Amino acid sequence: MTHPYSTVRRSVLLVEVLAAVLILGGSVVALLVAQSRAVQQSVANRQVERASTLAAELLAAWRLEKTDIRIQDEGVFEGDPNWFWRRTVEQDDLAGIAVLRITLTVHQQGSDGSITEYGRWDWLELPDVPDE
Repeated sequence: MTHPYSTVRRSVLLVEVLAAVLILGGSVVALLVAQSRAVQQSVANRQVERASTLAAELLAAWRLEKTDIRIQDEGVFEGDPNWFWRRTVEQDDLAGIAVLRITLTVHQQGSDGSITEYGRWDWLELPDVPDE
């Protein structure tokens, strides 16, 4: 015959073990979720870095080639057809001075056909002033 205390003790021990397993399982799940988010953020950061590099190279090429950046245009980056850019130009008024607001956006087309914008750069240019 077993002592009633030992049955109670075994039941308590079983509950303690189950609680420990649940806590351990919850901790493992939390760590896996955190790692997944970190990996997703790392991938997104690399995409933003890639977009910034492509935009910097494009802007430098435009300046070197003396491209008229005051007209709207779009294109694909050489060597990577999944990345493309758009340049938009809008008339704007800055404290009574007519300016052109130029926006460069860099996008990537995913394998599923979705398009994601990874970078946007805005700057102002003065329009050509006609000779008098």
